[in-house]
Amino acid sequence: CTQEGCALHFVPKEITRTMQVVVNVKGLHNVKRATCTLSGVPVSVFLADGRITENAATQEFTLGSPQFLPGSVSDGTLSGSLNVFGFDKSVAHELILTAYLVDGKTKVEQTLTNISITEKEGTLGVITLYIEANVSQTIPDVKPEGGSDSGFDADVGDWGEEEKSDIII
Repeated sequence: CTQEGCALHFVPKEITRTMQVVVNVKGLHNVKRATCTLSGVPVSVFLADGRITENAATQEFTLGSPQFLPGSVSDGTLSGSLNVFGFDKSVAHELILTAYLVDGKTKVEQTLTNISITEKEGTLGVITLYIEANVSQTIPDVKPEGGSDSGFDADVGDWGEEEKSDIII
């Protein structure tokens, strides 16, 4: 410190972790868009020592980047990422997939099974968590929106009496 004042120097510290999630989906060709929820995610962190709080919440994130398995036109993976304050692998976590199907009407929710959680440290010392899970049941087959079962029928029933009226401009 000098008479003009003191200078402080702060070194940033990353307090979040990145999680990469990959979900194996049977019936991927029927999925238009999907989200996932992960329970047991810490809601905050103590800045002084980096410990996560005991309070936990459920965090929703979007799944995308569909990749079909080699040789398959129906099965593949969806992936997504999220940032969390920390993650305790010893605590039970529930991962739920919500898929909106290509027919534009059907919504499917499934609790994911065979969840595998691994950690990998990057070159700069950043730890990334990887979660891989499977859907428990095959996503049902539906007819795509705009097909014959899309809810739009070109046949028009009786429209009733014709009404004529002037439009004042």
